[in-house]
Amino acid sequence: MTKRIHFIVSLVLMLFLATTQVLGLERVIEAPVNYQITNEYIQARDDFSKKKNEAKSKDEKNIINLAEQEWIDKFNKHVKNLNETYSDEELKKTFNYEDSQVAAIRNFDGSEELSILASATYTGSVAKSTYYYDAATNKTYLTMKYTTLITGSSLNTTNNAAASIGGSEANYFHTSSSLIATYTSINGSENKTITKKEISSGNGVTFSFNNGYIELIDPLAETYVTYNLSKTVVTYAAVAGGRVSVSGIEGAFLTHTLSLDFGASFGKGSVGISITPKFSWTQRDKKTLTVSF
Repeated sequence: MTKRIHFIVSLVLMLFLATTQVLGLERVIEAPVNYQITNEYIQARDDFSKKKNEAKSKDEKNIINLAEQEWIDKFNKHVKNLNETYSDEELKKTFNYEDSQVAAIRNFDGSEELSILASATYTGSVAKSTYYYDAATNKTYLTMKYTTLITGSSLNTTNNAAASIGGSEANYFHTSSSLIATYTSINGSENKTITKKEISSGNGVTFSFNNGYIELIDPLAETYVTYNLSKTVVTYAAVAGGRVSVSGIEGAFLTHTLSLDFGASFGKGSVGISITPKFSWTQRDKKTLTVSF
């Protein structure tokens, strides 16, 4: 009887362990922040709607209506250009569009349903890589990663990826940071190290980079290949004096249609630093996580 009980307990334990491995519960427990998708068209629609509701005069509302129509016209022209310029395979491999989105581009009529399908999307997540206190140096070390996945073709030309680390008991200071941007084309993908960055001591770091580029393949035949931004990974390491047992990490992805400058500003948050976009910059994604030991 005792052996049978031991066998049943062992079997249940084995099934539980196997189930956690299959479901990836270890990864779920360690998962930093749930993924949330930002659709470029939906975000613009909602922003214009909010501004019109907050308008204090009829003239102000008319100005917003004109700005909204200008944006819609640009968006429609952008989708039309995608339809006329790229094959189905290029739309899938270069811009990571799915079959339903390619169909929306091919049959685009300006409707909201097809506009949402044809729009670019942004999906971000933030996580800590290392976090520990070193008694020998009396310092706390924290490294974070902020990842953004981009699908589709955006209206914007310039992007910023910003990262910040802050502590409840002390300020963190930048020790190292990097950004790897992945650009995809019909011929594959390329990883580029982005070096244009702005360090805000004691606050965070901001990287600036383009939305894509065109590469000349055959000068004689004048053959070009389009590369489109599909992923960015920011790694940011910082150090604080003393033992900082509770800290905040944050990442944000910002876009602009013209500016080549830096669009992130840093301010105090509940735990650490809060990233906000500067005037005329659009925040596509923002993820915050409180970590402790």
